[in-house]
Amino acid sequence: MTRAIIPRGDHFVALAVVRSLGKKNIKTAVISETADAMSFHSRYCSAGIVSGTSMDCYSAFTEDDLIMPTEESSMIEVSKNRKKYACACAFPEYPVLAFAFDKKKVLDRAGELGIPCPETWYIERAEAWERESGHLPFPAVIKPIRSLGGVGISFVDSPHGFKKLFDESVKNFGPVVIQEKIPYDERYSVAILMDYSQSMRRCCVLKAIRSYPVETGPASFVETVYRPDLVKMAELLLQSIGYHGVAEVEFVIDKRDKTPKLMEINPRFWGSLQGAISAGVDFPALVYELFKDGSVEKKPEYKLGVKTRSIFPYEYRRLKTILRGNYSLDFKLQSLIGFLKFYQDDAYFIVSLDDVQPFLSMITRSVRRRIHF
Repeated sequence: MTRAIIPRGDHFVALAVVRSLGKKNIKTAVISETADAMSFHSRYCSAGIVSGTSMDCYSAFTEDDLIMPTEESSMIEVSKNRKKYACACAFPEYPVLAFAFDKKKVLDRAGELGIPCPETWYIERAEAWERESGHLPFPAVIKPIRSLGGVGISFVDSPHGFKKLFDESVKNFGPVVIQEKIPYDERYSVAILMDYSQSMRRCCVLKAIRSYPVETGPASFVETVYRPDLVKMAELLLQSIGYHGVAEVEFVIDKRDKTPKLMEINPRFWGSLQGAISAGVDFPALVYELFKDGSVEKKPEYKLGVKTRSIFPYEYRRLKTILRGNYSLDFKLQSLIGFLKFYQDDAYFIVSLDDVQPFLSMITRSVRRRIHF
């Protein structure tokens, strides 16, 4: 039986994958650089692999080991060097994968397809910023062409300080894109599973209700909604690059004209994955089925109004930030009340009565860190 290999075992995305596959009696092996990874403690984890670096253990895998798409660096390495690794991959071949991870290529393709995007500039060298700065809108966003989970994204409100942030971004993350900062109140994750003929087999749209960090961070509380317009654009984009497998396509709704604007493609499992699973779209199991058996039944329906959140740590940290921050009393009160509405929650990113040990291990580790420092 094919074993599912799940990198990034200390993250709650890996935990969602472990639980999904383990409940279907699929053998799993979780990779982590630490021996106390949260997913190791799950009752659904068949084996834990501690690896000093993320790729140390890959040479020992066989064709019966299927690498799940939870970590960008391992996905790129394995797909780029297929002759070096014998394992199977639950994600596209390198040219398609590299295209999907490249913000510049994705936004260029979206423009060709007529999919609205933020106004974007590509500046390869730090010296070029002065020639373009007179045309740049402020506030603006500086983004690495490749990044994971928002890492490396910077915001600048005026030309003052722009060069410093730009230089730091290029130094730390390589090539960047400069975008207008879209004013929005609505942000959506469109999750899609495409088969080998680039036909959509499953989809789920998750609206970000709250985020951490408060204004710009990843979603900490999501709800499933019906947005066929976003699904159509995401499907068109993925078809155009010959994509197969799971992907999350992110949109925001521009407050100025109510137009959806494409932000990026994540060709892997994403932070609010558990929200889709809770709504009946079990993406990890479906991905396993597609790459093991070659096909998945088409079923685009999913439950609407399903609410899922990361009560700990992100919702808790969000509330703490707001209560201690320079926010209005009314906003602080609303945030506290919203946090306490546990009766509205359908599921959580980490907490599960069916599998409590990962949450307890996270709490224990947090306490140990506080005592140590």
